Amino acid sequence: MGGIGGNVQAYLKQSNGQTDERGIRGEVLTDVTTLVGWLDFASGQDRRIASSKRYEDTTHVFVCDWQDTAPWPSERLVIVIAGRTYTVNHIDDPMGLHEQLEMLLEFVG
Repeated sequence: MGGIGGNVQAYLKQSNGQTDERGIRGEVLTDVTTLVGWLDFASGQDRRIASSKRYEDTTHVFVCDWQDTAPWPSERLVIVIAGRTYTVNHIDDPMGLHEQLEMLLEFVG
C-alpha cells in the first residue's frame, strides 16, 4: 500500500507547558518528529461525540500515515502546521490497523 500522503508538513513537538500570569504561552518546544498529512477543520456539529471533553475541545483533525507512537512523549504534545500551533488532544490508530494516525487538535495560535 502506498500510504495516504498529504498536503501539509506538520512538526510534532513536546511543550514544557509553561504560561505566564496572563495565560500567554512562553513554553519551550522540543522537536519529536515531522509528519506529512491532511489537516481538516472539525465543525463540532456532531452531537454524538460532543459529550466527551477531548472531542468538545477539538477544532481540527490531522490524518497521516501510521507511525509507531511508543517512543513519543505521552504528555503536552503540540503540532505546528504552517506557523499555527495546535494542542494534541488525542492520537488514534483507527481499529489498530497500523495504516494511519488521526490526531484531534485544538487551535491555540
